[in-house]
Amino acid sequence: MIYKISDENQKEDNNITVDFYFDDNVTSKEAQNQIAMLVRLADNDERIQFTSYKAKFWSFNPYNTEEE
Repeated sequence: MIYKISDENQKEDNNITVDFYFDDNVTSKEAQNQIAMLVRLADNDERIQFTSYKAKFWSFNPYNTEEE
């Protein structure tokens, strides 16, 4: 299920929030790099039409002592 909202302050772009899930041995930096690699795979593919992306939240396992 996806929740839909109308944002009157949003003048030009539509936004969607997506969660990516990683094993608990993956750090925030590694996850961001993997997402950047995924985005680069979409470059020059006319079927994929997003204009930008931004990582905003990192939710991690509090028992993972290797988290940065």
